[in-house]
Amino acid sequence: MRQRIFKYQFVLLLLTLFCVQEAGIAQNIINEKVELTTDRDLYLSGEKILFSAKVFMDNGSTETTLSKIIYLELFKDDKAFVQAKFKLENGFAGGSIQLPNEILSGNYYLRAYTMLMLNGEPENFYNTLIKVVNPERKLHEPSAVHHKIIEIIPEGGSFIAGIENRACVRFNNNSQRTIENAIVVNSRNDTLSNVVIFESGLGEFTIIPEANEDAWMKIKLNSGDSAFVKLGRVDNSGLVLNISQENQIAKIFSKGDSRGFNLNISLFNPDFEEIFTKEIVLSDSVLEVSLAKFNFEQGVNYLVLKDQFEKVIKVHPFFIMHEGDKSFNFELASSYGKRNKAEIEISGLDADDLIVLSVTKAGLNSQRINNLNPEFIYNPLLLNNNLPKVNYPLDEEINRQIQLSFILNQNLFNSVNFKEKFSNTNSPRIRLPEIRDLSISGIIKNKSNGEPMEGIRIFASVLGQQPQLHTYLSDENGNFVFSLNQLEGIKDVGLTINNSDSLNVEIVVYSDFSQRFPAFRDFPLQIDSSQKTILEAAYRNQQIDYKFKEIVLSREQNFDTLPYPFQDIQVSIVLADFIELPTMHEVFDEIVTYVNVRKRGGQYYLNVLNSTTETLYNQPLILIDNLPVFNIDKVMKIKPSLVEKIDVITKPYSLGEMGFKGIVMITTKTDDFGGLNLPEETVFLKYTTSSLLSKQLFPEFTTDNTFSSSQPYFSNTIFWDSEFITNENGVKKVFFTSDERGMFEVVVKVIKSGGLVQQAELLFNVE
Repeated sequence: MRQRIFKYQFVLLLLTLFCVQEAGIAQNIINEKVELTTDRDLYLSGEKILFSAKVFMDNGSTETTLSKIIYLELFKDDKAFVQAKFKLENGFAGGSIQLPNEILSGNYYLRAYTMLMLNGEPENFYNTLIKVVNPERKLHEPSAVHHKIIEIIPEGGSFIAGIENRACVRFNNNSQRTIENAIVVNSRNDTLSNVVIFESGLGEFTIIPEANEDAWMKIKLNSGDSAFVKLGRVDNSGLVLNISQENQIAKIFSKGDSRGFNLNISLFNPDFEEIFTKEIVLSDSVLEVSLAKFNFEQGVNYLVLKDQFEKVIKVHPFFIMHEGDKSFNFELASSYGKRNKAEIEISGLDADDLIVLSVTKAGLNSQRINNLNPEFIYNPLLLNNNLPKVNYPLDEEINRQIQLSFILNQNLFNSVNFKEKFSNTNSPRIRLPEIRDLSISGIIKNKSNGEPMEGIRIFASVLGQQPQLHTYLSDENGNFVFSLNQLEGIKDVGLTINNSDSLNVEIVVYSDFSQRFPAFRDFPLQIDSSQKTILEAAYRNQQIDYKFKEIVLSREQNFDTLPYPFQDIQVSIVLADFIELPTMHEVFDEIVTYVNVRKRGGQYYLNVLNSTTETLYNQPLILIDNLPVFNIDKVMKIKPSLVEKIDVITKPYSLGEMGFKGIVMITTKTDDFGGLNLPEETVFLKYTTSSLLSKQLFPEFTTDNTFSSSQPYFSNTIFWDSEFITNENGVKKVFFTSDERGMFEVVVKVIKSGGLVQQAELLFNVE
């Protein structure tokens, strides 16, 4: 009992800290991270993405998990195509999301986050690339910039005369195949630099350009011909940031514009938190700043140069990959027959490790290769969440390609929006963690001047089935938050206030899903001839799957229906039991006991008589189809023929911290509150609730009667499972092969309690 009390006190302390006004302070107190795993990387339209997600504290602690809901979105070009919410159980969620049948072929991104993570940047959500192929639709073509044959991008944005310049070259697939080698030459055809070309399509060279002298990249083609591409302009001033990771020294190459100014060089971690800053003065030279005392965090870090007014001048990202912890081992036979039982033994695990196991048709996952994958070339920020796709130890060629990807994307890193992430004035809205269930939050503002309004009573009504009623008094910043518990499906929710004082207010509801997206670049979905054969077989498997029963097990977790708060009813009148009356005034006067209506000064007033104390209450709560209504004149205009029943509670009633003296509940036969003219402040939402945890079941041919011997079994994912390890003795997993011959891939992912991820893969053949 003492442990439970301490846990609740700890959570209350965290929430209290979150209520401080300074957004920056609250953000540094506590945060969460998500590790998401999908059964594969490549899907056909209409398929399900199977996933497992683990939420943990960003400090590596597993003692307390705040959030109870996780959000998943499939997006592209700042547009969400699939959105879903799932309940977390001890920080874990597992289930599936359905890809639309009509979705176009292309590269999409799947992200996962909690409500608490909305206080941070969308780049720090879990983001990963998902490839989708629609066999019946044409490939989606991204923007024309990716059709350029060759791009030459100097580090810093332009070539600077008199100092060493590094440049990134990007060749498209077609042009790279025709190139034998390349060099950089001046107008006299003197060689200035050799161009190193990687198989990924990236290249690099370093030159010291001269002012007023042009230079070209001379490309020798396989045909023996040569082609020339002119380099960009050469400026007489500028600056370039760089960092020597081996010596942990920041370097600022400067010439011209910034001489003599007092500037600040800062270091930011992957969460955009400043961990170091130092004042510097630049001159026409290379300034070096030692960073040796800092332990860089794994992922994309940032070297940032600011002026004396804290305005960001230049951003230089760099990548850190730490040495991994001890790895696990797993064993599997290299060959099986159709519908054979396969056993995987996994060892080298620790207690509390989460293992996720996927067995799929080979070719449907990204492979670890000696070159940088296209997803990281165009969107290097994906490295923060997808390190298992990069070979460790990080060899020199991969590391150089990562640095080149930063140069390729330097316009993004130095854009106005991205620079704001390093500004001290950047104060995002505070979003509280969903420690119980789903929540709706927002702010009440003065409609005239936009100022937040304190002390306004707001009601949230869940309408229709599973009705709920909640109330909240806006805080000093106008904020409100409602926790909606034990709901399923899509619900109609109404938000309203008592505006009897004719206040000029509006209710602004924050979106439950994030409205901010990372600035990921779109790039072509590359399907080569080898993948075409794989996709044809995958399409066949999908069509066969459609014909047979899908087996999905829902976890032992059910929705409890919350009791409606107002159940102690003293009067319940069904109007169909009485003669029809023309007005609601007469209905209350003639039929409904303990309620009377009076008209004074041209306005109606409704009173409720306490049946026990005979006390007359003059401000009862009026509910029309569970929506609070405060204008009695409008209630009296409802046609009695549209009313099904009227219930009355004559006693005082408490709902949270608010008390009501008498309650009148009117249930109509309509879906528009009996035609009631609602106040303009009222807000209605179609609110998506969360899904339960679920688990896909796969056939066990030795015991399972749901798959007959005559039923074909072809599937692109033939096994998927996740499990928390309770001891260090390892684990054994069993699955059955399908009716398909060919190569299959096993991917085992181990998520350690502090968030460290390990991954290993094996191939096996089905004969």
